Amino acid sequence: MSLVFRHAVLLQARTELGLTQEEAARALRVDVRTYRRYETGEVNDGTSGFELRRAGRRQLLARIGEELGIAIDELVGEAEPGPESGFELDPGPERAATPTRWRPCHEHVLQPARRFVGREQELDQLRTWLSRADEASPRLCAVVAVGGAGKSALAQRLLEALPDGLEHGVLVWSFYDDPRAEGLLHAVLRYLDDREPPRAPEEALERVLAIARGPVPHLVVLDGFEVMQADGRARPRGSIEDPLLRRLLTAIVGQAGGPRGGMRVLLTSRYPLVDLAAWENAGLATLRLPALTLAEQLALLREWGIRATDAQAQHALERFGGHALSIATLASYVTGFCQGELDAVDSLELSEAAQDDPLAFRLARLLDAYARVMGEAQRDLMARVAVFPRGADVDSLLALASHGGVLAGHMPRDRRALIRALGRLESMGLVYRSRELGSRYAAHPFVAGSFRDRLGEAALAIHGVQRQRLIERLVERPSAEPRADQLDLLEELLVHTQLAGRVDEAHGLYQRALGGFGVLGLVRGDMARGLRSVRGFFVDGDPERPRPELEAWRAAPLRYDLALYASALGDPVLALRSLRCFVAQAEPDARQHTTGLRTTAYVLRLCGELEEARAVARRALAVGAEHPEHVARNLGMLGAIAHDLGDVEEAARCFGEAAKIEPGRRYRRGLWEAEHLVDLGRLDEATALTVPNREACLSRGWSGHVSHCDVVLGLCCLEQAPERAREHLQHARQWAYASGEVEAQLRCFELELRLTEDAEREGVLARADALVQASGYERFTLRLGQRDRLEPEVR
Repeated sequence: MSLVFRHAVLLQARTELGLTQEEAARALRVDVRTYRRYETGEVNDGTSGFELRRAGRRQLLARIGEELGIAIDELVGEAEPGPESGFELDPGPERAATPTRWRPCHEHVLQPARRFVGREQELDQLRTWLSRADEASPRLCAVVAVGGAGKSALAQRLLEALPDGLEHGVLVWSFYDDPRAEGLLHAVLRYLDDREPPRAPEEALERVLAIARGPVPHLVVLDGFEVMQADGRARPRGSIEDPLLRRLLTAIVGQAGGPRGGMRVLLTSRYPLVDLAAWENAGLATLRLPALTLAEQLALLREWGIRATDAQAQHALERFGGHALSIATLASYVTGFCQGELDAVDSLELSEAAQDDPLAFRLARLLDAYARVMGEAQRDLMARVAVFPRGADVDSLLALASHGGVLAGHMPRDRRALIRALGRLESMGLVYRSRELGSRYAAHPFVAGSFRDRLGEAALAIHGVQRQRLIERLVERPSAEPRADQLDLLEELLVHTQLAGRVDEAHGLYQRALGGFGVLGLVRGDMARGLRSVRGFFVDGDPERPRPELEAWRAAPLRYDLALYASALGDPVLALRSLRCFVAQAEPDARQHTTGLRTTAYVLRLCGELEEARAVARRALAVGAEHPEHVARNLGMLGAIAHDLGDVEEAARCFGEAAKIEPGRRYRRGLWEAEHLVDLGRLDEATALTVPNREACLSRGWSGHVSHCDVVLGLCCLEQAPERAREHLQHARQWAYASGEVEAQLRCFELELRLTEDAEREGVLARADALVQASGYERFTLRLGQRDRLEPEVR
């Protein structure tokens, strides 16, 4: 196959360096006319492509690499397939001219292996899976292995070798670069849907699922999925922590045995998908990536240019267990600093010591040795790339360099020298670059962690500099209710403020600029952002492990907010774990203590754990006995639980006693009583209670409560005025879609089922049941049943 010179790469590199064409030509020692022929692509012959046999061209490519920091294999590659093949080398979100042909869309780069060998058996398995689109084909294939085994490189290799003529889209997303589930959904819709992606994550999920059920077998590649999975401390290792992702993947694997086509997902992770284990060998196929064979290990060393006998190589390799990243790092170390002599490895201290993961330990020791022999400038630059959680762009690194001192270390301070140094690190296999993200440089998590740890306290100062740069980018001082277009910037600012160790300022930013749960959750309904923001105050997002700098009095309300966000998004495990911490901490304060207990009972009720919920609510009632406003709320909670248990008399007694304390019966307490009345058929009373409650909730801006009111009012007028009930459902859904609040969605499903004709009920019920299963909110299992009205047993 002929080669092509990727002139767009050269153009981007020049513009990033801030050079004119004349300046670039002088740096490369060619005349401007010759340089322009390369930058415009005129050097590509329409018949033979780009000819590399000319010595002058090879010398110029070497100078481009030296001056502009671009590897030769990035500048020159195989020519793009013709228009009938369906794929082009230059990725982009636009579809090709022919509607049935697609260009792959790389939202994020897959971390490449600088040298790739073997894995033919695994590649054949993936090619077979990808080529099947029949009813029996699993819709999700998970490549599972330890970190550094080569999962991302395998996926990249598969995509590079896709056969011609595929008539579906391919989208690549890396959770290493962006751990936002809603960001993934919007990227899928921008690529596969002609319409503007909705702001509401729930609506985005519904549209993605509609595409997933369609006939075209689009492929979505999800890299680094372990970022979105539990590590085994708070819940089983491998559990999907993000509710949107859990629902998306559950729906996709659940299509096994359905119509031909449908979206497929290729996923890489360190952990098996335990939530989806029931679909193994049906909707889910798990490919466990083994260690490299000895033959593959030897081939990898040869690819790096190491010359040694098989016996010498085996001796050097025997401590690395066929671990791909360790062997690549070893090869880079030997070729870069030991003149290719493998015997130098004998001097490295790589003994296991007492470690749970000897492979990770040996790699860490090898990386430590690597860092010691690197030049100061290389080592300091590598550490500063590693400190950025989503990779670093050239401008951010130059900003650090301009400060000098500990912030810059010995890294280059000139743009051209910096890019050349980054190119050298890339050629060594230590960093990789994503041009789709504006030449952002990042490293494998193992490698990044090793170099980042060398910075010590300097890492805090580096995040402080990035924090200041973000503040300067904000058009105006953040307020309690920032504009929608400021929220992403504010969230990034919050992350760097937390990582800078300035937890007090981060707490203020969350409470005042983002508004805390009172604004971000209750008013904006931005539950996913709120959950990410609050988890950043805890080590690994674990509510039992607050950051050391976080004062105890700040940790308590953050734990409570964390529980509210998690509960809203259908994650009762995290919600209850956080509430347990909050309740224990709040015990000296009766108001906080009773609030925590009542909210715990609320979540337990959603999970269908009614007896436990009642016991906790009774404790809340006893703890808050001296505070009338809490007595009324606790009685309302007890009444709702008693109603669900079928104890109507007890429910009526609780609601009646609460009304004596607070006759207005507003907000959630009033809604629980109204639901009780609806189920008893006392619709006029329920309406009379809910109409003024809706106005009160509306005046406070509590859209979630307003949505709840609309569902109750829809149930009230269901039989007499079904069109009005549909209007109420439409209003209620606005919040359910905008916020992604699972309870609100399930309430909407309950009303929708009562309004749906028998022929369509099965589809609605299937979607509702899937949401119940994904969230664990078993309370709605009965409420979503076939009866038109619940008839609790009177005790």
